Amino acid sequence: METAPLDRSTSRCLWSRISRSVAGIIAAIVLVIGSPVCRAQDGSGAGSGASGGGTTIRLPEIPVDEIRNARVEDAGAFVVANRSAVILAVAGVILALLFINGTIRKSGFKKIGPRKIEVHPAFMWLFAAMMVYLAWQTGAQLIAQMSWVQNGAAGQTLQRQGVMGLVGYAIGIAVGLGMLHLLARSAPDAGLRIRIGDLWIGLWAFALVWPIVEASSIIAVWVEQAIGEQTPQIAHPLLAQIVESPNDPWRWVVIASVVLGAPIVEELVYRVFIQSAIIRVIGGVWPGVLITAVIFALVHRAGDGGGVPWVAIVPIFVLGLAMGIAYERTQRVGVPILMHVAFNALNVGLALWAGHGGGGGGEVVEPSVAMLPF
Repeated sequence: METAPLDRSTSRCLWSRISRSVAGIIAAIVLVIGSPVCRAQDGSGAGSGASGGGTTIRLPEIPVDEIRNARVEDAGAFVVANRSAVILAVAGVILALLFINGTIRKSGFKKIGPRKIEVHPAFMWLFAAMMVYLAWQTGAQLIAQMSWVQNGAAGQTLQRQGVMGLVGYAIGIAVGLGMLHLLARSAPDAGLRIRIGDLWIGLWAFALVWPIVEASSIIAVWVEQAIGEQTPQIAHPLLAQIVESPNDPWRWVVIASVVLGAPIVEELVYRVFIQSAIIRVIGGVWPGVLITAVIFALVHRAGDGGGVPWVAIVPIFVLGLAMGIAYERTQRVGVPILMHVAFNALNVGLALWAGHGGGGGGEVVEPSVAMLPF
């Protein structure tokens, strides 16, 4: 028998009960541990005499005063010192809550119903993806042929990368928004509208997903190091080029294009058009989300200059999976776009911070920093 997904009121009630239960469990643990300690301290002699020479069990003392006087700086230092363990624990809790809420269960997509994508055949969705992709790539290649863009070694200057990205993404966005408008006219319930509220939902989804993606990156780094491979500090070659050119003003153009332009174009191509085409052919939401996430990860592996290393494929796949689920659950185009923007912005910030010695002595404390692609 299939379990019905929880409605909003039931979910809130369940979350309230879980919170109270967790607090109660913690309080019970403290009482169980603290009570014998107090008894042992207050009447150890009397207890020994009354029991006829019995042994009193003395448990470790709880540093109540230290806990009461703990500062925010101490908590921050603990998190930094145990970063991997904290991220893995938080990711586990978030995954458990998402499963309880039905968000990542197979039946979860039935809660709000599937997007009405059957209005258009699969080849129409693929055609839209191809149009956006070709517009993006063609615009970038055409501007790259101009003499003033080709100054310096081809493909090695931030000026060339910045101009190609700026023009290519601008053309790709224009064509993508045009395709969205045309398809949405005949398919108003296909999740093709962009709303103001997408901003807050996308940022909230980003906050939930980041520990999970970062946890997958940490595990991938551990596996690679266990088999004797060296993990790069910064996985994306263009991101590394930005860090290595602190005095080049064109790097800010590159940053703007990868933080704002790339997420819009890529999410329109992969999440909106390709994912819709796959769901239209297969008929299931989960297979469509999974296959699209695989394509998304493999395309980044096959990028310019060999793409990202294999160790980065795992977090890229998890990120694509999360954005695909978020899109199908919310049916809002802006949600995966905002999630992608936030991830790119965070990784650029982490890379710049690491490049200026933010990890302490010019080194990054954790190898998973700046592992995600554009």
